[in-house]
Amino acid sequence: MNLISDFIADSAKSTTPVADLLEQARTIADLINDKDFVRFCENELNGYTENENLPDYRLVNGVLDIWYDGPLLKADDKRTAVGNPIIVRCWNPIKDISSVVASGKDYVSPVRNDEEFYGYKNRTVIKLYFLQRIENEVRRKINEWKSSKLKEGKFPLESENKPSVIINGSVNGSNIVALMNNSSATINNNTNIDFNALRQLVSKIESDLGNAKNVESEKMDVLKEQVASLKQSIELQNETSAVETLKNLAAGAISSGIWSIGSSVSAFLTSLT
Repeated sequence: MNLISDFIADSAKSTTPVADLLEQARTIADLINDKDFVRFCENELNGYTENENLPDYRLVNGVLDIWYDGPLLKADDKRTAVGNPIIVRCWNPIKDISSVVASGKDYVSPVRNDEEFYGYKNRTVIKLYFLQRIENEVRRKINEWKSSKLKEGKFPLESENKPSVIINGSVNGSNIVALMNNSSATINNNTNIDFNALRQLVSKIESDLGNAKNVESEKMDVLKEQVASLKQSIELQNETSAVETLKNLAAGAISSGIWSIGSSVSAFLTSLT
């Protein structure tokens, strides 16, 4: 299986664990010599050290619960139980944070009995949604990095068993890469298309477009026009037009962040060689 293709597909799924995406991204970043992103992935995976500057999203609001659990207080003892708002520095590896998020509960630290609190016990509490926000921000940064590298054409496709192919077409000047089944080649228009399979692909594309979120309206309009053009090519049995439209559709989908369509169309195109 191809590392980059798998990463692109997995990163489009909200169910893929963030730690898994970081592992994939770290390997790819190392391959393309993106040292800054390698460091980011390693920090998130291993946790930050105390002498490092934490990213802002890892500074979260919490509460320090303090309460007295000792001998009866004298009448003139003014100590009372309080909950103090604090800023918590989350140094932990992302897996620790994801584990709390998966529990669906707020984080509550073990009870401490520090001398600095003069006999009071204390614990730190972090609301669940603050930890979810950390996870979401890391996922956003991964996808942002992925998008930038695709647009820059920095994602060469590598595979142990299958060489790569470049599909004619571009996203902001960069080529869309896809996997060939048997040999490295550039897809041309001299193919025999299975139009029944293409109709099924169109149905999937329309479904994916319907589920797509956060896509600019202008880009969505272009994608829908390309789908309409593709349907017309199917009705006319026009292979040349169908292939050209598919190439443009793959480029537009990836540019819009709809990786499921980009992957599906690219896979269909590579099957035509």
